[in-house]
Amino acid sequence: MPKKTVAEKRQETVDKAEGLVSEAIEVLEELWQELDEIKSNMEEHFSETERYQRLEEIVDALDSSKSELENAKDSLPSDMQYT
Repeated sequence: MPKKTVAEKRQETVDKAEGLVSEAIEVLEELWQELDEIKSNMEEHFSETERYQRLEEIVDALDSSKSELENAKDSLPSDMQYT
């Protein structure tokens, strides 16, 4: 088996990072959907409660975290061949 070049090793690392970030995005999306549904079901009668407000903060934080990870994923170099 031929020895990998530095660029190939870097590309493997970037590919691995991209896969892990994608997985994290999926997990956050699933959790966000679940908690957002709970929040929506509570909204009519409990929107003024501390529990509802905390849940709303968590849902917003998950959405923000997901967006940040998507931006990070988009900024990963797609081709490490020339670096």
